[in-house]
Amino acid sequence: MHLIGLILGAILGIAILDVILSALFMMFGAKVANIPYATFGKSLIASIGSALVTWIISLIFSVIPLIGTIIGFLAGFVLSLFVIKSVFETTTEKAIICWIFNFIAKLIAIIIGVLTFASALFVIFK
Repeated sequence: MHLIGLILGAILGIAILDVILSALFMMFGAKVANIPYATFGKSLIASIGSALVTWIISLIFSVIPLIGTIIGFLAGFVLSLFVIKSVFETTTEKAIICWIFNFIAKLIAIIIGVLTFASALFVIFK
């Protein structure tokens, strides 16, 4: 039971880290793209919205063997762009720049998550 709580806590912590890190990177990306009024609040909303859309779409398409993951990623990408465009009230090109920074933040969060989870397992099973 203790292991399940530890795993759930790690997943929740990584999800929170992902959203905050993505919001920071997205805000920086918005500044690079010259999007006016790019605040942390808007970046946080765009980060949460983009993550939710991507997770839901990926989950839906993951049931299709082989091609489902690719379709899910592409559909999630397109819908994330719409979320970013809507929140920042900007163009598609500028939304793509924001999305790139968001993607980099997600990669960093995944690396941190893997390292955190691996070290937690090491402590448990040593």
